[in-house]
Amino acid sequence: MNGNRGAALADLGRARRHHRLATVDWFDSFYHAYLTALGVGVAIIVGSTYIPDEELTAAGAALVAREGPAPVGLGIAVLVALGLRSGGRGGPLSLEAPTVAHVLLAPVDRSAALRAPAVRQLRFGAYAGALVGGVAGLLAARRLPIDPYASVLCGAMTGALVALGAVGAALVVSGRRASPAAANLVALAVVGVAVADLVAGTALAPSSALARLALWPLTFEPVALAGVALALGLAALGLAGVGGTSLEAARRRAGLVSELRFAVTLQDLRTVVLLRRRLAQERPRGRPWFRLPASRGNRLPVLRRDLAGILRFPATRVLRLIVLGVVAGLALGAAWAGTSTLVVLAGVALYVAAL
Repeated sequence: MNGNRGAALADLGRARRHHRLATVDWFDSFYHAYLTALGVGVAIIVGSTYIPDEELTAAGAALVAREGPAPVGLGIAVLVALGLRSGGRGGPLSLEAPTVAHVLLAPVDRSAALRAPAVRQLRFGAYAGALVGGVAGLLAARRLPIDPYASVLCGAMTGALVALGAVGAALVVSGRRASPAAANLVALAVVGVAVADLVAGTALAPSSALARLALWPLTFEPVALAGVALALGLAALGLAGVGGTSLEAARRRAGLVSELRFAVTLQDLRTVVLLRRRLAQERPRGRPWFRLPASRGNRLPVLRRDLAGILRFPATRVLRLIVLGVVAGLALGAAWAGTSTLVVLAGVALYVAAL
């Protein structure tokens, strides 16, 4: 019986893929691929203009090899923490509404039904991570005395493994239906260990071990294999437990993601941001951070109403505003120092903060 159900599920998937491919506008798909390739090329060219052409000395390269794993590991830890937070909110899978309504409610093995979407999520994440890591490796080869091909290869492998680890961590948390508070606590611990590594000048965190893989062209350290095993283990563990994903969370995400895609199609950035907040379950605080003192004569009612709304911002939104403000300030400082193009980054950061 289970074999027949599995075969029926596979037939349904093949039929849906055939129907989807029959309605694909291949010219439009190739056009999007062309735009993506063009964007990557522009990113490489623009990024290379901000990197000096002078190659580091042997002493400078040794310093990068010694001190580099900690800051790179902190970046990896932040990405894994984002994956953990996504898993605590029911992510990272974004299923279509018919899949939730007809497949997940059918008497079939939920693990078998969700394994294919999870594999696609991991595959896409690995591809995107490899692309970003390869570009970073290419740019790093301009300053470091290393082989460019080795730098691109190690950067691509590191990026792919980071993506697999982040998505795998999200699948692990989602499959075990951990609460958002527990997921945030683990995410905070992951980032905290990486920050301690950076402050102490060590490289003992698991994320720092994986960061050593990106520095293999400078110095080969076998401890990076531990980070590789951890990333692959998270991906495998996430796939093994994907059947435990909450049906209610999948239904909620399916509706919001469809609205989000429609808003992106219309290029309605404000709606995209609002839907993204709903997808992240970002709700106003039940109690304000502090209450405004009573006013006499009901003066400035609009200002008081705005302040009352701001005082109910959740902690995540406050933190996001602080980070965007810091980014805008640093960009403006760099623009004042001579890099005038960073004014655009400051404007984008302030615009996103105001949405």
